[in-house]
Amino acid sequence: MNKYFFATFAVALLGTQANANADSDNGLFFKPYVGGDYQYSDIKFKNDDKGIFPNSYNGGDIHIGARVHEYFGVEGSIFATAKSTKDNVDGSGLNARAKLDGSAFDFMGYYPIPSTKAELIGSVGIAHLQATEQATGIAAVKDTETKARFGAGAQYWVSDNMNIRALVRYQDDNNRSSGESSIVTATVGVNWQFK
Repeated sequence: MNKYFFATFAVALLGTQANANADSDNGLFFKPYVGGDYQYSDIKFKNDDKGIFPNSYNGGDIHIGARVHEYFGVEGSIFATAKSTKDNVDGSGLNARAKLDGSAFDFMGYYPIPSTKAELIGSVGIAHLQATEQATGIAAVKDTETKARFGAGAQYWVSDNMNIRALVRYQDDNNRSSGESSIVTATVGVNWQFK
């Protein structure tokens, strides 16, 4: 499902690249971009319980988006992490491992900082997350959910086409059966904008 979502979004954005430089009277334009991020995710558990499965994950995302106004844009992404392991859980001899993957769609807000090449970023969107979890002697289980997420960060324009950015996003996770309460994800990456 993730790859179909991303492919459809990519075709829709890049298919209209011909209009990228056509500014309208109300400040609207279309400037598509592509990028990739290193991603670190930290899962918080309810009642300070550390849970059976690992709470930190390293991974990455690829994304495609479009700036449609000086202050607004949209972005779609797919992401995945490496397997994270937790050995001898609470001295039980049980070993657990898990990985995360999914896709997201975000509305992006930008605030250019005057007299600089930097911008503040805010985002609100929805993420579809799948956790694949396995413990010693137990078959792998896949747990999926779709939740809202919120983020903030900044980016700096290295050139007219390229920027580097850092974001932190928060996603509520209260309804998952394995005890998580929230996920905080930090990303650092680079974007290339077509002009």
